[in-house]
Amino acid sequence: MRSASLPVDEVVKKLDDRDRIMNRDEYRNTVRISDDERRRLLDELDCLQAVASEDVGPDDNRRQDDRFTYRPGHISIAVEQPRGGTTFLSVSPRNISAGGVAFLHGGFLYTGSRCTLHLGLQLEETVKIAGEIVNCRHIQGLLHEVSVKFDRAIDPSLFVRIDESQDAAPSEQAPPRKQAG
Repeated sequence: MRSASLPVDEVVKKLDDRDRIMNRDEYRNTVRISDDERRRLLDELDCLQAVASEDVGPDDNRRQDDRFTYRPGHISIAVEQPRGGTTFLSVSPRNISAGGVAFLHGGFLYTGSRCTLHLGLQLEETVKIAGEIVNCRHIQGLLHEVSVKFDRAIDPSLFVRIDESQDAAPSEQAPPRKQAG
């Protein structure tokens, strides 16, 4: 696991009057499945990940940071397209770590694309975090799981309540739990 994260003020840029905070309706939601279907799919992905991580030895794991279930429903993301222009999306997050976030999106996104995520802190404040898309894999239908690496490490406890003794199944109602792998 990576060493201690930088203080939040050094890591994230707080949204202020100089930033355009778009209305949620201006972000295109491409995850066109019901909330129940989304929860089931995210839970299934978590289970598959847990099984796969049991088959991988500690030296084989490329992850540097612990991941935690992060399911606020939807988050907003602005993606800089490779040929120019910016696409504004509303996506369904899966997990978060000091180094990045994974989410569901109803389409393909190019690795290497720059993006800015608008993430909600536990204190109801929203922050803007820059990163780069490092992976996009097909899940089913048009759905893809996208992984973003943050430009700078964050402290996940600013976004989710981390309770090491928590062993609840991942859901929006239960506190986030550390994910295997």
